[in-house]
Formats: sequence, C-alpha cells, structure tokens
Amino acid sequence: MKQHKLPTIAGLILLIFGIVAGVFLTQKNTIFRLAASPQEAPQDVRITNISPGSFTVSWLTDKPTVGFVSWGKSSSLGNVANQKGAAQQPITVHHVTVENLTPNTTYFFKVGSGKNVFDNNGELYKTQTARDIGAPIASDVIFGTVKTSAETPASGAVVYIAFPGASGVSALTDSQGSWSVSLSTTRNISLSSYASYNKQTTILDISAFLGAGQAGLARILAGSAKPVPPITIGKSHDFTDIKPVDSGGVPTSDIILPEVQTPPSSGFSTEQITTPAGKVTVTLTSPKDKESVNKLRPQFSGTGTPGTVVSILLESTTSYSTTLTIGKAGTWTWTPPEDLTAGVHTLTLSWKDETGGTKKLVSSFTVLAQAVGAPAATATPTASPKPSPTPVSTPAASPSLPVSGNLTVTLFLFIMGVAFVLIGLFLPKAKLFD
Repeated sequence: MKQHKLPTIAGLILLIFGIVAGVFLTQKNTIFRLAASPQEAPQDVRITNISPGSFTVSWLTDKPTVGFVSWGKSSSLGNVANQKGAAQQPITVHHVTVENLTPNTTYFFKVGSGKNVFDNNGELYKTQTARDIGAPIASDVIFGTVKTSAETPASGAVVYIAFPGASGVSALTDSQGSWSVSLSTTRNISLSSYASYNKQTTILDISAFLGAGQAGLARILAGSAKPVPPITIGKSHDFTDIKPVDSGGVPTSDIILPEVQTPPSSGFSTEQITTPAGKVTVTLTSPKDKESVNKLRPQFSGTGTPGTVVSILLESTTSYSTTLTIGKAGTWTWTPPEDLTAGVHTLTLSWKDETGGTKKLVSSFTVLAQAVGAPAATATPTASPKPSPTPVSTPAASPSLPVSGNLTVTLFLFIMGVAFVLIGLFLPKAKLFD
C-alpha cells in the first residue's frame, strides 16, 4: 500500500505560506500601526525665503506639536532641521529654516509633527535653492507688529508677504509681536534674480497667522511699510492710503520716549534723558568691522551722544530690526533675539545728526562655523510634502511612517510549519488506504 506523510506535506505548505505572508506583512508596514491624529497633520504647508543657502518651511497644526523638517539631496533624506527659539516645545505655528545648503540644488524633505511624519499624498516635498547672484545694490527691510484679537502682542505668529512676480517671504514674530522681512533680497518666481517692485505703486499683501483659522490681513504700498501699522488677528486692514516714506527717511515707528517728570512730593531725583545738543555721534565698538566672532548670538555694543535714538538693522538669514536710546552714560548694547547662522552678516545703525539729517554706520562681521550656541535638539527624521520654488500649500497631508515590519505573525507561522515537519519525520507514518 502507498503511504503518505500528511503532516510533513502540511508542514511544508504552512512553512512556505508563513514565509510569503511574513515578507508581505513586513513590506506593508502600516498594517499594525495606528493612524496619526488629524489634529497633528500639517496644514497650509508653504516654502518661503528661498536663497542660495537656505529655505524656510512653515505650516499650522490644530494641536500643539513638536515640529521638524527631515531633508536631504535625495529621497533618503538623512538630515533634520528644528525650529529656532521654540526649544522643541509643542506649538501650533511652525516655521523651520533649513540652512547651510548648496546654491542651485534640488532638495527633498518631509514635515515632522509630533511622532509622525507627513508627505504630500505619498510624494516627497521638494524645492530648489537659488543660484548665487551676489548681494543686492541696496538694503530694503520692512517691519511691523502683530496683535491678538485682545490687542496684546501676538508672539510666535507667522507673517507672509506677497507681491507680483516675487517668490514667497515670511517671518516669525518675537515675544513683542514684532517682525521684519528683507524685500531687497526677495527672489523672483524663477529665482533667477531679485524681485522687482516700485515703492510708490507696488502693493504688498500681508497675512499673519496665529493658528489654524486665526488670521489677520493687510495691504500696503511697499514704500509705506516702515513700519506696517499693527495687524490684528481676526481683522482685515487696508493701509494703501498711507503715503510712502521718502528713501533715507527715518521709519515712523522709531520709539519716542515720554518725558520723565519728577513728582513734586518725591524726595528722589529721576534721571532725564534729553534730546542731544551739539554734535551727535554713534559708534560701534564690538564687534569691529570685518571681525570674526565665535558666538552664534553675539552682543553688539558701542558709544554715542546721550539721548540719541538709534535704529538697528541686522541682516542675516532672518533680518532683525529694533530701536534704542543711548543712555546718560553714553553707551549702548543689543543682542539679537535668536542665534545667527555661520557666515557674513551686516549691521546698520541709523540716527539723526545735529542738523536733522540721517546718518548711517554699516559694519559687517563673520560668525565662525564652530561658533558656540544653544545645543540643537534632534528628532527622528520622517515626513514629506511636494513644493515648488513659490509658496505651496496642501489642504491635507498623509502620514508616512518609518519602515518597520511586524514579525510576530511570521515567526508564529514559521514555528508551526517547522513543528509539522518534525511531526511528519519522527511520528509513525499514517496509512490512508488499506
């Protein structure tokens, strides 16, 4: 009679099935993973501030999350950029600058939100850095403030500026709701040159976001945006009736200090800084022109005539502007609100001299590549949207999870298959037919 080893045959079948199923399940890495929370999904993803060495990615989330950008020159990515100043705290407005890039090069990236990463419907985001065309002939920085609906400073709001023929530019407000953007370094849509605009006729469209669904809008002439009047979240402003400021004039937002009065009943004296009389001078003592510094956030200091109001403009990857009044001691100091990037930066001081004319002092300095700054946090790379050189937004992003398999089912089927094989080999053979 013919004898059949059914357990052995069944074991081989299960073994083959287990291997095939295991490979399939390993590749389908999302089967045993929980879906990302819709509240963590990035909204309104935009690419702005494209330059030869950097670009900025910004987005909003309904839920406060820790955001980051995973980027690289290929689809394997391999690098991570975090938001400066956020210290990896959960927030709803995300503004991450990817730096130290190669000019005229294509880069891919994904958006990280919380423990998940997101792409643009299954494809990586990508953009191209601008080619190096040198510095613009003149500097033109606009600035302003953003307020909440309660008229308090809107800290951490993202501000977008758009005008015809220009690629997108953006900035993040500081703790006082202040922001600044360099129009002169804004590229055109093709990134081949600096964008053209007319200070007398070009209208800037400005939008400020404090979160999803929390926006403030404004329109203003390019020559009138020094400063842009306060933008309030929840309102739409039309500032186009404001006449442009003459070139070289002092912005109307310079801080005007109130007079200090001494109460008649007080026995204490109060120092009063008066308008400077005689020759007005302002100097920069540190860092000196062309000096190299080993700190990412250097302190600037100098001397000057007491009572002089000085406008400060620091042009870096992000431009910063502020005003201060020189005290009675004749000295001043200022520190930028964020770490600077390695490379050459320009500081411009502006003030009124004794005749009422505007004086300027322009100095450049270099932040060394090994400069000391706050330690950068790291995050697990993953994410992906798909942009172009102009600002791009996506209504919804899809989560792209890290490749990982689940071997539990595979191992179980493999063990069962081996068990059947052993049973077929060592147990008495079963007779199917007499």
